[in-house]
Amino acid sequence: MNQISKRIGCEDINLLDDVIFEGKTMAIIIETFKKQGINVQTVIAGIAIKEGIILLEENGVSVDALLTYDQVVDEICERDFVVGSPLSGRTLNIKGKIFGAPYLYPFGKPIEWASIPKNKAIEFSLFCLSQSLKMWGNAERISQSSISTKSLAKPIFRLQENKSIVQALVKVRNQLVQGEFES
Repeated sequence: MNQISKRIGCEDINLLDDVIFEGKTMAIIIETFKKQGINVQTVIAGIAIKEGIILLEENGVSVDALLTYDQVVDEICERDFVVGSPLSGRTLNIKGKIFGAPYLYPFGKPIEWASIPKNKAIEFSLFCLSQSLKMWGNAERISQSSISTKSLAKPIFRLQENKSIVQALVKVRNQLVQGEFES
């Protein structure tokens, strides 16, 4: 962040985001800039939910959104369910290390994050793992080489590192089938 503040060379900025839900992540970003002496005046968004708008405005930042909604049940993107896909799922910061967490077991929380019914969460997660395995299996077949989990854009939470992604996903799938995971 120090490098950003030096490169910006100004005290007031505006931020741009695609969607603001609760506003918590944006509030953390704004606070980080504030500690560097940079004031975020406005957050410009394609879509903003009332809860997020309120949180940001209570912290002195205006929100300018193309579309606003009082509430949403959920918003999802297909890539959030593909293990290892760039930008998929949520980003977790665990003790300073950044991980990707797709919206399926055992990496993420399909019930809370994607409104998957509790009685379908494991079945759904197994389907997503199956689809991810097909994709990575094809990628390994076409490239005629093993693709290491270490080569992913960001490591996946709860996925064995420095192993073939296909082997790692098979292991995870088997553990999920056997009920060996924590939700």
